[in-house]
Amino acid sequence: MDQNTMEWYKRYCTEIAIHQAETGDVTLSEDQVNQLGEIAWTNVWEGGGGVFTARHLLEEQVFDLENNLRIRHPVAHSGSIPFAVSLYPNPASDAVTVFSSVALPEHLQVTVTDMRGKVLITQRLQSNILDVQSLPSGVYTFSFEYPGGVTRIREVIIR
Repeated sequence: MDQNTMEWYKRYCTEIAIHQAETGDVTLSEDQVNQLGEIAWTNVWEGGGGVFTARHLLEEQVFDLENNLRIRHPVAHSGSIPFAVSLYPNPASDAVTVFSSVALPEHLQVTVTDMRGKVLITQRLQSNILDVQSLPSGVYTFSFEYPGGVTRIREVIIR
């Protein structure tokens, strides 16, 4: 895949994500869903960051990068607040990038707990990058809460 195509993927997906964040309207047209689906099926190693953004917009997660396998998370609604969140990379070592369908960072609070349920981090996000260097290797639960009590939970492996 050439660099121009990769840049187009990234720009196309980013424009949609920015529009959604600015307007709060997360609906996608049929054409957008089709185009995002095509981008999302591109091998991540060839398609770059646009592939991850497309998968996020379609609320899909990669569970096997080597074989490009994906799972779809159902769209979550609480009243009129659609709220999806995904984290990259996973596994991580230094930092995790938060992709969210709501404006960041001021609207999200994150709580990180270990497998025993001990709360290690509770903070309002200051950016879409969350520093995880202080966490020892292990599996952690990241809970993201949007005002009004809407919560999304993701697990991350820290190496």
